[in-house]
Amino acid sequence: MQGITKHFYDVRFWVYVFLYLLFSISIPHQVKAAFPNRKEEDKIVFGETYYLHGGEVITGDLIVFGGEVFLYPNSKVTQNVIIFGGNLNNEGIIE
Repeated sequence: MQGITKHFYDVRFWVYVFLYLLFSISIPHQVKAAFPNRKEEDKIVFGETYYLHGGEVITGDLIVFGGEVFLYPNSKVTQNVIIFGGNLNNEGIIE
């Protein structure tokens, strides 16, 4: 009994427990979206320039954080274009 009690007062024991819990929680898991039957596919871009060339279609939202977006003629986004901290050069179609 003394060996088990000793572990509860050992700092290293609690560090290992904390690290185990931290890493077990931080493992990526697939989650279901709020609308699981939604057919559109959103495109999310972080800190890059995004080019949508003519004839290409995004069937959902285009969301860009800190980047620039170029929509060329005959390109199409079927939902919203949302840009945080960037620019939009639009020659395409946004429905």
